[in-house]
Amino acid sequence: VIEHHPKGIMLTCIYLACKCEENYISMEQFARGASQNLKEILNKELPVLHHLNFELITFTPYRPLVGLMLKLNDGLAESLSQDITTAVLATARSCVDVLMLTDAPLIFPPTQLALSALSTACRQHQLLQALERLSAVASEAAVDQREVLEANM
Repeated sequence: VIEHHPKGIMLTCIYLACKCEENYISMEQFARGASQNLKEILNKELPVLHHLNFELITFTPYRPLVGLMLKLNDGLAESLSQDITTAVLATARSCVDVLMLTDAPLIFPPTQLALSALSTACRQHQLLQALERLSAVASEAAVDQREVLEANM
């Protein structure tokens, strides 16, 4: 006996595949395009994941934040003092804390979030040389920091 209609399971699997492959599409838009009830797809999401033995992991930007701070310090002509480094990291962690309360971790990679938070912290501490260095790092990674921050703060 089939518990769920195969069409509903198929649509749920397609939606989950979009999420896993970072090809984000809003649930409302997906349900409209599939001519399916939003709640039906959402109600099947966790059972499908459970039966596939799929584990959900959200990587956080805290670890990349420390790595970017080290890279920033190495790239500066004059290294930042320990006090300034500690203050900038504390400010950046506060920015990350705010971002973690949004849907940003589900939309953007952790390194983009960390880079945006660190840029915001450097701007708040008026570290112009550090901001220039971070802009160079961002352009290497093709990251638009404003997009991340404007979408989530």
